[in-house]
Amino acid sequence: MPHIPNCLPLHPCPPNPPTPSPDCAVFLCINADRLEAAGMQEVNASGSLAALEQRDPGAAAAPPPRDHRMPLTSHTFARVADTWGYSSFVPLATLRRAERTYLAHDRLLLRAEVCVERVVPVT
Repeated sequence: MPHIPNCLPLHPCPPNPPTPSPDCAVFLCINADRLEAAGMQEVNASGSLAALEQRDPGAAAAPPPRDHRMPLTSHTFARVADTWGYSSFVPLATLRRAERTYLAHDRLLLRAEVCVERVVPVT
């Protein structure tokens, strides 16, 4: 498997959203210049995102944590398509529910699972 430049920063919201949204948006992006410098024109990948419930280890017994998962999708990262994600990842109301601990110390813990399926070399 070729080395993929590990420049996949998570962004909690898309830049300059056109209108306020009641949802949290999450996107992955890859640096297209680094992709091409590594000899790759495109990277086909599949992946999923999950918001993880965070529990205080010393807290009293509580229901098992539930992660908010989005289904597995596919995307081709390239210069013209360098981002992938969800503009409506999870409703903000869900994040703020007292009985769910998605936000801990004003932080949202996300898990991104990305599987590279095919690499198209620069021709």
